[in-house]
Amino acid sequence: MNKFSQLLGRLLGQGGGQPLGEGEKKLLTNCLVIGLVGLLVLLTFGFSKPSSAPKEAKPRTEVQAVAPDAQDSERLERELAEILSAIAGAGEVKAAITLEGGVKREYAENNKETLKVTKQDDGKRTVEESVTETQKLLAKRDGLREEAVLEREIFPAVKGALVVAEGAGDPAVAEKLIQAAAIFLGVGSNRIMVMEGK
Repeated sequence: MNKFSQLLGRLLGQGGGQPLGEGEKKLLTNCLVIGLVGLLVLLTFGFSKPSSAPKEAKPRTEVQAVAPDAQDSERLERELAEILSAIAGAGEVKAAITLEGGVKREYAENNKETLKVTKQDDGKRTVEESVTETQKLLAKRDGLREEAVLEREIFPAVKGALVVAEGAGDPAVAEKLIQAAAIFLGVGSNRIMVMEGK
């Protein structure tokens, strides 16, 4: 480091020594270039903050501990019972909902179409064959495993609902419960059965 400071002093005309020779000028220039490149690398990579981008949510896959339609119907049942119990005179409410089938998942696909044309030597006959290969599009998750890319989920339609409420013995309350349940579930009132509870 002492030699470098002496060279730098001589370059700047300090220290009263002889002017720099060609080899010393090259050495000093190389040191300055390396120092600037190192500083640039530090500024670019060393001092940058870690990315605060939100982590990508994992797409749901078909392998789950509880069937998706069971989870969805239980959530709907809880929400429906909570809303219906807020109706005046309803009292305690329990709800059971039946769904048509399960959740359908559509995965992103990569399609590759190949067209093969074969001509006979006599030129009279041409055979065209089209082959389409379909593969699910995969994305790396957690840097290790690949999963199919979930494009969308189609939730099943509601078949019907059974509502048991303490206040359903009153026809006016029962009618309010039927109308509210039909609107909440997006089905006709003919698909809602309301019974009086204990």
